[in-house]
Amino acid sequence: MTREMFEDLLDRHGPDLARWPEGTRTAAETLMARDAAAREALAGAQALARMLDTVEVPEPGAALYGRILAEIDAQQPAGGNLLGWMRGLWAQGSALAAAAALGLTIGFIEARASTPALTDDPFTAGPAISAPLTGVDRFGGEF
Repeated sequence: MTREMFEDLLDRHGPDLARWPEGTRTAAETLMARDAAAREALAGAQALARMLDTVEVPEPGAALYGRILAEIDAQQPAGGNLLGWMRGLWAQGSALAAAAALGLTIGFIEARASTPALTDDPFTAGPAISAPLTGVDRFGGEF
């Protein structure tokens, strides 16, 4: 293990080697046995962890809750509540559905106008031949 790898693991997992992945603990201990800079890095991280453990974080008060709720209210979309937001979404969805329905209708009308009727001959795009077809198929049979 290199010192850079050791310092990266120290940053990721903290100074308690018991929390490090199993495969890295032995390599870290071997590195610290021969590298004074690695031992100093671990000692510095342990000192920082002890210092952070002594910091007391106050419980959030009513003022903090009030600021959070005020920020949430300020970021509400038009309408000021969920119902107003859903109305805007409903209007946008309705417009999209109407455009899709119109497009499908025009597409079907255009497709129907350009498709020959079932009574037309598909090879000549003219009226179907009323005489029976006769000939030889590819297997030599007559029809």
